Amino acid sequence: MSYSLLVFFSGMFVTVSGFNKTGLPGAIWNFMAPYAKINHVSGVTVLSLIILLLSNLASNVPTGKLVNTSTYIVYN
Repeated sequence: MSYSLLVFFSGMFVTVSGFNKTGLPGAIWNFMAPYAKINHVSGVTVLSLIILLLSNLASNVPTGKLVNTSTYIVYN
């Protein structure tokens, strides 16, 4: 088991959770939500580009957590 990798991913989740609590992801998503409707091809493209960008800045799992939380807040 690689403890340094475990510490890295734990830190990534703490960072994403802290970033989420700032409200900035929600504000960005509120701005982007009208352009990211998944019932249009252009919306799927925008959403895919957002996820692609975030996955390159962070790991896939924290990005999924961040996107899932943001979309839940906007659509519910």
